Amino acid sequence: AKPLQTFFNKQRAAQKSQAMATRLRDDAVRTSESAFDGLPDYPWQPNYISELPSLNGLRMHYLDEGPADAEVTWLCLHGNPAWSYLYRHMIPVFLAAGHRVVAPDMPGFGKSDKPKKDSAHSFEWHRQVLLEFIEALDLRNIHLVVQDWGGILGLTLPMAQPWRYESLLVMMKEGTQAQQDMVQDAVNRWWWKCLAMFDPPDSESPNSEQGMRWGIKRISNDDLRQRFVDATIPQAAVLGVSVPDEELKWNEERGHYDFGPIDWDEFWATVNGNGPCNKERLATRVQAWRDGQWVRDAAMASAQKKREKEQAA
Repeated sequence: AKPLQTFFNKQRAAQKSQAMATRLRDDAVRTSESAFDGLPDYPWQPNYISELPSLNGLRMHYLDEGPADAEVTWLCLHGNPAWSYLYRHMIPVFLAAGHRVVAPDMPGFGKSDKPKKDSAHSFEWHRQVLLEFIEALDLRNIHLVVQDWGGILGLTLPMAQPWRYESLLVMMKEGTQAQQDMVQDAVNRWWWKCLAMFDPPDSESPNSEQGMRWGIKRISNDDLRQRFVDATIPQAAVLGVSVPDEELKWNEERGHYDFGPIDWDEFWATVNGNGPCNKERLATRVQAWRDGQWVRDAAMASAQKKREKEQAA
């Protein structure tokens, strides 16, 4: 028994020595850097953070590439059992557009420290780590990219600080050709309608300038539309879909995408009640009102009965 005890004492001493040298907690393990040597398509320098209260000394790895003051920040959250390596083919696309990319390895994955006990992992803990991480880096103009259970965590983050977020991209897994065709068809049908969604050009919007002057409106219609296009085109490239605009091109001088003219006649027709589905929507509302007549009648009868009872008393 004594040799065995001596062996374990030496093991504990070695672990404590390693923890002192690398600030590694006793209840966690850390994958050696040599395990990642020569990893293909992953040339970026590692960054580490351990000061977050929820980490309690654990070291978390993350990538932070591109200009810190970029207009767009992509926050890429991996699923299980992946890590930031999942986004190795997307990151260059976003960087080429002049954007910033932040991709953390959640605790227990990739280059981050890994708690030894499964019980350490909980939804609440991982979510709190992400909230503190985003605040520590003061990330803004976030375009959130999520995959697998990274989505389960990530989709709750904007509820805590909605002002930090601009858009959401839920990664599609490889599907059939029919499924990909469905996505392309949706883009073809809705692209121009989405651009019109930001309302008429500032030059034709009577209230836009006044709203900006009063501080009621922070961003003009045209600027919002431009931001949408600039953020969406890289997403389309990653998803492998094309945008139905032959005039779409990157303007190096402006630092933005140029796009074709919007058909405002269709927009105004819809606003004025002559859109393709206006009659159907109105008919549905009318039918819903008629179907609910018995509820209103019952409520009125109940109220009348109550009044009569009170008067009789």
